[in-house]
Amino acid sequence: MSERIVDRPGLNTPAEDAAWNALRERVTISLRPIGAPTSIGFFGLAAASLVLSALQLSWVEPGESREVALELIGFVFLAQLLAAIFSYLGRDGIAGTGTATLALIWLVVGLTLYTAQPGATSALPLGRRGKGKVAVQGSLLEQVQQIATRPGVRQQL
Repeated sequence: MSERIVDRPGLNTPAEDAAWNALRERVTISLRPIGAPTSIGFFGLAAASLVLSALQLSWVEPGESREVALELIGFVFLAQLLAAIFSYLGRDGIAGTGTATLALIWLVVGLTLYTAQPGATSALPLGRRGKGKVAVQGSLLEQVQQIATRPGVRQQL
């Protein structure tokens, strides 16, 4: 190959050409011929959305939350994790990061559902009292009435 490549640095000497040719003989670029694994990730996301929505809309009995948790852990988490692994192997960092994040989120949701009492509405203590309850559940008028009218004066909830 004696044509000059414009982007290549150097002076285009015979020694340089021989070095480039020797380098071309040693370097091999091989890519794994895999398809886009995002379809597996989207399939897991659809399954998780369907199963969790069925539990929240009472299509599934609230007492069966452990079965829903096992489906989230056993199928959805594994599908998302598999999609993340193959995304990284296919050099798609954005899809790999997204599906790995979703895999871990579904694992945490599944473990939370599995360890909670069947039919429990939340595993977190969300009991609010007093002004905190008004701030979260009260009307706008109730919230505005609590605001101090003098500048710089505020009350802690």
